[in-house]
Amino acid sequence: MRRALCCVMLLLTHICFGEARITAEVCQTKPRERHCVIESMSLSRWPHTNRYTFDWRTQRCYIMHWSSYCPLPTHESNNFASEAACVAACAGWA
Repeated sequence: MRRALCCVMLLLTHICFGEARITAEVCQTKPRERHCVIESMSLSRWPHTNRYTFDWRTQRCYIMHWSSYCPLPTHESNNFASEAACVAACAGWA
């Protein structure tokens, strides 16, 4: 219930404040900063945050582990702070 409420709040914030919607081309492109994505086997050795990316082929958002030494990506990228933001930005293009 709590997760659903957070997703609704995030979606309403996105709609109300009119953030620019990213293009379908952005949703089809994987994050370019490959050195910032940490593999699962190394998670315990590197500080990181969990972020989400949209996979155009499967039409789903997947978790990735973004290294804390890399800056947060711009708004015009396929790299999202939450699964709800990922779905809201990219799932409608399919």
